[in-house]
Amino acid sequence: MRTRDRKGLALVEFVTLIGVGFVALGVILPQIQSLREAAKRAQCTNNLKQMGLAMHNYAASNGTLPMSATQGPGHGNGHSGFTAILPYLEQPPLYNSYNFDLENWHAANATTVAARVMTYLCPSNKIGDPVPASDVRTAHDKPYAGKNKFERGHYGMNWGGVRKASGAEQEKAYGDSWRGVLLTVVDPDSKVPTKNVKFIDIVDGMSFTIAIVEKRDSFGWGVGGWGGSEFDVNTDPIEPGKDPMARRVFTGSEHPTGINVLFCDGSVRLLTSKIDRDVWYALTTRAGGEEIKPGSIK
Repeated sequence: MRTRDRKGLALVEFVTLIGVGFVALGVILPQIQSLREAAKRAQCTNNLKQMGLAMHNYAASNGTLPMSATQGPGHGNGHSGFTAILPYLEQPPLYNSYNFDLENWHAANATTVAARVMTYLCPSNKIGDPVPASDVRTAHDKPYAGKNKFERGHYGMNWGGVRKASGAEQEKAYGDSWRGVLLTVVDPDSKVPTKNVKFIDIVDGMSFTIAIVEKRDSFGWGVGGWGGSEFDVNTDPIEPGKDPMARRVFTGSEHPTGINVLFCDGSVRLLTSKIDRDVWYALTTRAGGEEIKPGSIK
């Protein structure tokens, strides 16, 4: 008798093939995810480098570094430093559409603050819906007026410290606040005006002083000050906590390896939770006189 050629796969062979496929998939998927995250972190790094270049070009044009926030006529949180550097990010039309003589929540500025600026968004973060003005809070926990919606931003400028509510440890480490480089225009507690910082004022060294850092969330890139264009320093540079407000105020990142940080010399480095806490604090001051040893930034 002639035997019939077997076609197809036996059940055991089919199950074996499926198993091999799952094993291969289990090996390949993490690599694909790792490559995707590496690409996202590279884009985030590029975002910060663009902001660093814009910051330097602003300083070259104006003689000083930009402020993280300036006051509007209503003396609210004010205009954002990210608005101020828009012309140096190839966004002059968006900058020209903004009226600095009015508040950022004014209807005349609605289109500008609702615009999505990709440079201000980390691709590893969830963007979320724009933030209504009524959900934005000032330093004294008062809601914004108006009906504008503010597009999200994932970066904060170094205004120089923490507020008293952030914890005694940081307050003790600083001695006082306002020791950063992109200062806010006025202390919301004492009403004492601050001045723009020049590069010559950064005596701790440009490569050892932070300019802009990642945040997990914010009220929006167009919101100047607390929870918006600035960041406060927590004990850990990576994880601010699960509280939604903490995510908007403190530094943080969705990158699994660390947080991208722009230094005043234009370099971008990755900081991890392993960084010494005193070094972390020292990097946020422009003239603290702290000694930072080689290899301590990690």
